[in-house]
Amino acid sequence: MIHQNLTPRQQVEARAAYAQVFDPVDIPPLLWTPNYARETLLARRFAAEDNDALVDELLRAQQPLLSGRTTYEFIFTKGALPPPTTATNRALLGHILSLEDRSTIMVINDCCPELRIAETAFAIYRDLDGETDMDTAAVGVTTSHADLAITSPRQVAQYSKLFNDISLHAENIGGYLDTQLANT
Repeated sequence: MIHQNLTPRQQVEARAAYAQVFDPVDIPPLLWTPNYARETLLARRFAAEDNDALVDELLRAQQPLLSGRTTYEFIFTKGALPPPTTATNRALLGHILSLEDRSTIMVINDCCPELRIAETAFAIYRDLDGETDMDTAAVGVTTSHADLAITSPRQVAQYSKLFNDISLHAENIGGYLDTQLANT
């Protein structure tokens, strides 16, 4: 049963067995460590007293990924990766690498042509409640002012094509991070 206090996007996400997540600006929060989340939220001027609740919410949201209940494929820009200059950032990068056995994690150059089209983070959720046809897929889009769930098969297909086009320019994060960390 879906909790009634969840946003439409969270309701769809809770029902998915497979998700493709794209973020053109940030590392997707599902990949964050608790310390990285706290520091990021403080840097974005969230009140410190709100951080613990937001970090707890993030940790709950990560359970489908960590448990293996939902298979994820992530793509984000190389520019979103923090430099490995602090313990928090090194821990985050190590955490991301540790998730490679549970999910596909890829990065793209910030100048990928498709990024001109994909200006907002989105996630495509498939296999909702065990249904595998595209008519039951949905797209979640989160902006600074809205949390949306898109269920129109035509629009889901457009996002799916966009994700696939972006993935053609992506590389596995493991090889990329190994090179970056070796140079520090």
